[in-house]
Amino acid sequence: MKLAIVIPALNEAANLSRLLPDLARNCPGAEIVVVDGGSGDDTAAVVARQRGSRLLASPRGRALQMNHGARATGADTLLFLHADTQLPDDALQAIETALVDPRAPPQELQVKFP
Repeated sequence: MKLAIVIPALNEAANLSRLLPDLARNCPGAEIVVVDGGSGDDTAAVVARQRGSRLLASPRGRALQMNHGARATGADTLLFLHADTQLPDDALQAIETALVDPRAPPQELQVKFP
């Protein structure tokens, strides 16, 4: 499985400062794509500081940004994530389990909102 995490963003520097290191630690090997809709804060700088994260620019609009990010990846599995969320430590395992065994019960990820 090649996972890409697509994050639409607009003035999300504070949230991305927390989220991106967490994703790098808990989803190693995932392609992390932040699609900025024209932020006026330090969103671009935060993404640039996080190794393994990529910043794309897109017209503003969550659906436009998510579609732009999805088209830019080479992954076979996409996870769309809002910048103000936090995945549980076992999120990658839960995703892999659900995709490998179609009989697996639905996995409910406990997403936290700060």
